Parts: sequence; C-alpha cells; structure tokens
Amino acid sequence: MSDKVTDSRLMVGSSLITSATSMINVYMGLHVYSLGGSLSDVALIYSSSLLATLLGRLPTGRVIDRGYPAGRLMYLGIALMSVSTAIITIIDDLVVITLANAVRGFGSGAFHVSFLSVTSSLPRKSASLVIVGPPLGMAIGPSIASAVFLISETHGIMLSSTLLYALSSPLIPRALSRYADASDDGEVGDSKKFWRSEVLFVLYNRAAVSYVIGTLYTIVPFYALSLGMSGEQVGLMFFVGALMNALIRPVIGRISLSTRVEVFMAQSILIISLIIITLRDPILPWIAMSLYGVGAGTFVSTAILSINELSPNKRRGSMTAMIALMMDVGNSLGSLFAPLIYDRYGPDFTFLMTASVIGSGALFSLILNRTSRVQ
Repeated sequence: MSDKVTDSRLMVGSSLITSATSMINVYMGLHVYSLGGSLSDVALIYSSSLLATLLGRLPTGRVIDRGYPAGRLMYLGIALMSVSTAIITIIDDLVVITLANAVRGFGSGAFHVSFLSVTSSLPRKSASLVIVGPPLGMAIGPSIASAVFLISETHGIMLSSTLLYALSSPLIPRALSRYADASDDGEVGDSKKFWRSEVLFVLYNRAAVSYVIGTLYTIVPFYALSLGMSGEQVGLMFFVGALMNALIRPVIGRISLSTRVEVFMAQSILIISLIIITLRDPILPWIAMSLYGVGAGTFVSTAILSINELSPNKRRGSMTAMIALMMDVGNSLGSLFAPLIYDRYGPDFTFLMTASVIGSGALFSLILNRTSRVQ
C-alpha cells in the first residue's frame, strides 16, 4: 500500500470519528429532552463527558512518553467511544446515559491525544494531509445529523454515530501499520526543559484560539438571528468555517514558515474576522466565519506540526496532551464567559474583547526572542 493511500486512510478514519463526535455533541441535549430530562440533566450529561475527556488527556500523554504504543491507545479510544455510544442508543435510562457519555469522553480524550501524537511524528507532507480529517468531520457530522433527525430524530443520530465510530475502526489500524505505532521508546526527558518559552507560547495561544472558538460557537447563532438571518443560515456559516479550516491545513503544512510567523499570521486573521463581524451587515458574518476558519486552521496546523520540534526528548505525549488540554480550557472559558458578556454588554463588546484575547497572544509572539522552525 502506498504512503498516500495510507495517509488517506488515517485522514478518512479521523474524519469519521470527528463526524460522530460532533453529531453527539450537537444533539445530545435534544436526546436527553426527548427522554424527559431537564436542563440540569443535560448539563450533567455534557459535564460528565467533558470531565472524563480532561481526565483522559494527561495520563494518555504520559503513557505514550513511557513507550506504550500510541496506536494501541487509539484502538482503545475507538472501542470505548463505539461501545458507549451503542449503549446510549439502546438504553434510555438517564443514569446509564450519563455514565456511558463519561466513558465516551474518556475514550475521546485518549484517542485525540494518541492521534495528534501519531500525526506529529509523520513526515510533514503526510501530516499535512492527515490533519484535514478532523475539520472535515466537524463540517460533515452536523450535516448528516440534520438529515437523520428529520427521519428518525435523536435515536437515529446516536445509532448513526455508533456506525461511524465502527466504520473508522478498520481504516485507522491498517493505516497505523505503516507508522509502527509512533511510540517514544526510552527514558522521559528532563521536565524542566519542557516549560521553556516556546512551549508556553504555543500552549497559551492554543488556549486563546480555543477561547475564540468557544465564543463564536456560543454567541454567533444568537447574533446572526438578531441580524435577521435564519437558523439554516447559521448552520451553513459554521459549515463554511469548518470547510475553510480543512482547506487551509494542507497549505500551511507545505509552506513551512517559522512557528512564530505562522502563529502570528493566524492571530492576525482571527482578529480581522472578529472586527468584521461587529459591523452589523448580514453578509459580513459569512466573511468573518470564513476568515475564522482560515485563522483557526492555520494555528491548529502549526501547533500540531511543531509538537516534535517543541517537545524535549521523550516528552511528545505530554506535549500533545497539554496542547489538547489547553484546547479544552480555552473552549470552556469562551463558552462560559461569552454568553454572560454578550447578555450584559452586547455583541460588539463581546467580539472586541475576544479579539483582545487573541491580541494578547500576538503580543506574546512579538515579545519572544527565539523563533522555532517547523520541520
């Protein structure tokens, strides 16, 4: 099997997994409602998955650092996500769903860290193709879910997610046979070298970019409706953003600028998108969301492709886990604070304040004296 076909298998497999996950994330609340659950039940079930995902990240990174094959951890993550989603589909008890969703979250955390660890170890040309998978899944998943919902409502969505997880299983194991599990053998490197300026730079900016993502996903739907846009247009705007995210990743993977240059470019694009969206013209949110996709895709590509370069010897798993953890932190903070700020101060202040968060990361970029070259 050629390298290109193998890379394509891993890309498609990760796309299927992200599609399934995004379907569940969007429609789990409605599924709980359909079973007679309350808002408190919805919050509890979502929180169980988020907490379990966080708990799964750092242990997975440490296990990889100690030489356990990352590929096997990917298999474990897929198995946990598949089985737990099947349980959610079959059993309508809210306690069981809460526990199963926590298992799914832990599996997602283990898979994501392992996937990023494997991807970061690939040649740049291969990695630039593989990292297209997740944003494609973010665009495809909600689209499939919307169609399935019209036919069989939320149970059909949960069943479809289970099938997508299962379909990914034969693709990813066959692809990983080429990479020999991409594990780090030997002793773990010095932890003091881990917390150097370049690493802190990427971690802080990962949280800042995720804060933007959490903010936009939370308040753009309300803002778009206030401009007279329809609910269908809201979904399409996020589809466009995810599509632009996917399209820019292989481009960034091949141009190979310095880490600081690529991050600063991503920050600038995101700031422009947040300023444009405040201008209150119904066409401008489409432009802003397109730019958001380009900016987010540029940053995430850079962060993933620079993991091997930034990590001290035998710390690739921990570096990957920390990047994923900062993604969770930023996303959670954006989702929590943006609605509160929006409700009190309005959309303009909310978007500009979010732009200032990215601006602080850009300032960090300018202050750093050292520049890391992406291999």
